Amino acid sequence: FDRVKPDITIALAVVHHIFQSRNIPLNYIADIFHSFSKELIIEFVNEEDEQFIKIQNPNNKWVYNKQSFEEAFSEYFNIHEVAEVKKGKRFLYRMTLKTAEL
Repeated sequence: FDRVKPDITIALAVVHHIFQSRNIPLNYIADIFHSFSKELIIEFVNEEDEQFIKIQNPNNKWVYNKQSFEEAFSEYFNIHEVAEVKKGKRFLYRMTLKTAEL
């Protein structure tokens, strides 16, 4: 990640896979994106989404919901827009880094 410094990162259908398959908490995922991205378009897949349910890890001990996603990413990013893309199950966020340091 030291060499990667894009102006914008688009992450669709990624976060729930990292969270579920690797048991990585949302605050750590947000920290990873903050380390290299000035602007972020990212999809949140709700825990009620069919694809989320298919990959659900019963051993995952971290909280995963829209509120915890927003809290984790708000630590590093300003959330500018949220668009619902699948009847309350999927959302697209447009965020910018809170600090200009990269």
